[in-house]
Amino acid sequence: MSHRQPDRCASYHWLPDDTLALLEARLGVDGEDEVEAALGIDRWRNVGAAPPPTTPDQERRIREFVPQQFRNRDDAEVTAQGRVLKKHPEADYLEDVLYSPLQELEDVAALDDYPFPDPASIVADDELVTLVQNLKATDAVVLAMVTQPFKGAWYLRGFENFLCDFLVNPQFAEHLYDRLYATATAQCVAGAKAGADMVQIVGDIAMQDRLMMAPDTWRRFDRPRLNAMIEVVRAAVPDVRIGMHSDGKVTDIVPDLIAAGIEILNPIQPECMDPLDVKRQWGDRLVLHGCVSIQRTIPFGSPADVKREIHELIDGCGRDGGLIIGPSNVLMKEFPLDNIIAMYEAVTEHAGTP
Repeated sequence: MSHRQPDRCASYHWLPDDTLALLEARLGVDGEDEVEAALGIDRWRNVGAAPPPTTPDQERRIREFVPQQFRNRDDAEVTAQGRVLKKHPEADYLEDVLYSPLQELEDVAALDDYPFPDPASIVADDELVTLVQNLKATDAVVLAMVTQPFKGAWYLRGFENFLCDFLVNPQFAEHLYDRLYATATAQCVAGAKAGADMVQIVGDIAMQDRLMMAPDTWRRFDRPRLNAMIEVVRAAVPDVRIGMHSDGKVTDIVPDLIAAGIEILNPIQPECMDPLDVKRQWGDRLVLHGCVSIQRTIPFGSPADVKREIHELIDGCGRDGGLIIGPSNVLMKEFPLDNIIAMYEAVTEHAGTP
């Protein structure tokens, strides 16, 4: 992360529980720690950055935003934010947003009725500090995860509604963003003060071919708020690392992200962002975190193909540091285990190569 040549390339994994279980059986080990040790993967651990406390009054007011017809349905679940999600009886997940709590609001004044968290209530409490300290004692790199305000906004407003707000109701978008960025800033500061090595802003702002909004729209609404947020975090804890996760093609705004203070970008999705090009243009100021294709090489290549890609990435992107190699998204249980193992074997094989 300091842009110095390391003795080996750093690595990380993105293993859901079902894939982890398959690897445990294949490797004859037990648990995430032992899988990491067997494959030589560095330890990264995520913590939620200080969720805001809620009161019974806040819960009641949020529930008032949920229409009566959704409140007691067996096939729906109301989240803590007031979103209504459809349950799928045959699956262990929720999707299909039935209702977003702010979707029917039209004027800025109505936002005052929604009980947004008080940023002053978000602190690095003893529980968070102890959790971070315990993880760091195991030689883990600890990331404090904070929701990207764009994601938070469309969760509350509805995706299409919020994109339209940028164009036809910009004052509403501005005021909603002000509240969400204030919460995110407080969470970043709390995570940093708790001792996390890195604050990670998480939530997609791009698709595979472009941003979800025009680059100039992002620059108008997000850029100044991101600048201000990072300035506050840096003032509180100057040496904390600041990263961002977004899938998709964010190339158009990479210079803006760097200027705002983003140091680490995940995942550098290789189907739409060439890691070698990103390294050439911005590698002296930006750490590439990810880079390995999960749409091509890992699912469809051979172990030799995987190892070739890893060696090419380390050779091309790992000079002078600035590369943390791993999958560009989740390593699904359907992927060949031999390819997943080959990815980390290749990192070990390459150790010591400049």
